[in-house]
Amino acid sequence: MSSKGPKSGGPIGIVVVFTVITLGLAWAFKCLLTVFIDAEKHEQMQSVLTNVATIGGIISGLSLAGFTFLLASTPGVRALIKKHGRLAHWMFLTVYSLTVLSCLACAFTSGMENFQLMVIVASVSAALMITGTVLTVLLINSIAGWEDREEILAN
Repeated sequence: MSSKGPKSGGPIGIVVVFTVITLGLAWAFKCLLTVFIDAEKHEQMQSVLTNVATIGGIISGLSLAGFTFLLASTPGVRALIKKHGRLAHWMFLTVYSLTVLSCLACAFTSGMENFQLMVIVASVSAALMITGTVLTVLLINSIAGWEDREEILAN
């Protein structure tokens, strides 16, 4: 029994939602970092950047491992591609690439003296990592929620 509800915005809608949520989180993190870390204490900000880069490395490794696991289960991949199409490719590969690039940005910025740049890079990187991880988990979890994969594959 399949219900036909309103269609979602598709990949463009997801990209817009991803961007808006990421920018909102980045702004919130920037406010928090500016309030809680003194501009004179660069060591604290360097520590924050190092921690964000480390966590990002772990997240990207888990994301790649999840994608590899998904590729190993052929029916799951076919069902995912059938249901989400190019969005699945964008989600895994682009979000993975953005996470790796934000880790590198954190690593390079941790050696700089510009406090505001450090705050911006840490905020945007953390927001990208959180949003990307949540969207990736939701996409992978959607496979487990499908009651009848054969129905999806048949359509």
